[in-house]
Amino acid sequence: MKVIFDARMISYPYTGLGRFSGELLIELLELARVKGDKYLVLLWNHNLINNKYVNKIEEFRSSGVCEILFVDCKPVGITQHFKLKKFLTTECGDIYIHPHFDLPIFASIPSICFIHDLFPTKVKGYMVKNAFLKKIYFRLMLRVVSIKAKYIYAVSETTKNDFLQDVGVKFLNKVGVCLEGPIVRMSPDHILKKLQDNNFLLYAGDRRPHKNIRKIIDLFILLKKNGYKGSLLLVGATKNYDFDVDEYIKNIDGVKIIGHVNDSELLNLYLQMDALVFLSKYEGFGLPVVEAGLLRKKMIISDGGALNEISPKWAYRLRLNAEIEDEAYKILEYLRSTLEIDENYGSDYRWDSVANRVNKKMEAIIGGSYVR
Repeated sequence: MKVIFDARMISYPYTGLGRFSGELLIELLELARVKGDKYLVLLWNHNLINNKYVNKIEEFRSSGVCEILFVDCKPVGITQHFKLKKFLTTECGDIYIHPHFDLPIFASIPSICFIHDLFPTKVKGYMVKNAFLKKIYFRLMLRVVSIKAKYIYAVSETTKNDFLQDVGVKFLNKVGVCLEGPIVRMSPDHILKKLQDNNFLLYAGDRRPHKNIRKIIDLFILLKKNGYKGSLLLVGATKNYDFDVDEYIKNIDGVKIIGHVNDSELLNLYLQMDALVFLSKYEGFGLPVVEAGLLRKKMIISDGGALNEISPKWAYRLRLNAEIEDEAYKILEYLRSTLEIDENYGSDYRWDSVANRVNKKMEAIIGGSYVR
């Protein structure tokens, strides 16, 4: 079969969507090398210098597994529905893989798309600029893809249920779950660099309202008062939204802003942290939780969105409506305790498993059969 894979999001290689697109594509191309399938990879010619995914795609192109087509169309937005029309025909491919929710409406070949979360409808304040119009577009596209897509994958059971609650259970038979794999993971050649902070809690992510950064900081303050000797490291984007993190912590001892880090640096932080702290009000998946779990690390998480679903049994769960004053001592005991590891955790979080599932679905769609 000839597959059109829309990889324009890898122009943003450090976003969740960019990484999801790149990791899934690479695994699908590995399968294609064995099976003899051909891929047409759509790229947006923007910010591709030293892009690790592009370099790998070039290797597959050189061996004849795929072709690359640069399209003058940024990912996400209204214009793509018109600009991509001529590339998404039976003359170009048998099936189209769109790794996001906003499937181009004029695609004339069978299509598979992915729903990662429902932040615009579930999280107040998630969208800031032109929020009203963006919400209308988001809701409209959810309904369009539920009708137009041949099959839809959600990245968790929670996201699947949220999507069906929005569009209706009549679409149940065309929606499945395809869990993500880790981005940051151990490799045989990884070099562990000892960090200056001997003990620390780690938050990894941005500062959007649903991330509950203030609650994370307040919990840290309570833990310090009750005897915790370490620091709190905040890793990720430093743009403030509803809450000025920098102003809030300027007189708080032990909270350190690290900002952006590369994958190797984040792995070192994961490996040496006392625990991950991830108290989101809502998540469609929650990749840092899975990555920390695969590394067999402690974590303090909320029960927001998919976090209960994807976290290991040994995680400390702090309910969103819980009073942190009542939980601080229990959390300290958890941090001092020895973990009882569930060695089976993580078997579902593999990119090759995702690719195999998607590949089987493509074969079923092209062959006219149905596989759930």
